[in-house]
Amino acid sequence: MKQVSFVVVKVTTICTPRLLKRMSDLLRWEYKNPSFNLPWKQKSLQLFSDSSPFYHTPEKPEPLTVKEEDDLQLAHERLMKICKKCLELDVDLLIDPKDTTIQPAIDYFAYSASIKYHKDDHPMLLHCPTYSVSPYSSMS
Repeated sequence: MKQVSFVVVKVTTICTPRLLKRMSDLLRWEYKNPSFNLPWKQKSLQLFSDSSPFYHTPEKPEPLTVKEEDDLQLAHERLMKICKKCLELDVDLLIDPKDTTIQPAIDYFAYSASIKYHKDDHPMLLHCPTYSVSPYSSMS
């Protein structure tokens, strides 16, 4: 019988909202400018579409500092430990969405973890990026 339990992770508990905002700005800028290099970025799934809310990043953001990159690495390691334990215990993981200002970074964490941790052809991660599309994209 399939269990109905799962673990919920709020990425803001493993990474500061300030760093998530900085990452989100950099990820948005990279999407708009593909030659822009993010040395810290790991393999991930597609984060954006043309209707994503890019208005949060009107100008080129500064690169992450060494301290911010270290903090990002620690946050990534924390999430990987959680994913590994969920996989060992055969428990699904739900990554809780936040708001459009930091959602790209949360999506990045979720998607990069889902590439690394999955059960056969069944992804272990459940993710609800409900804020990924601009609320104005469907309005005329």
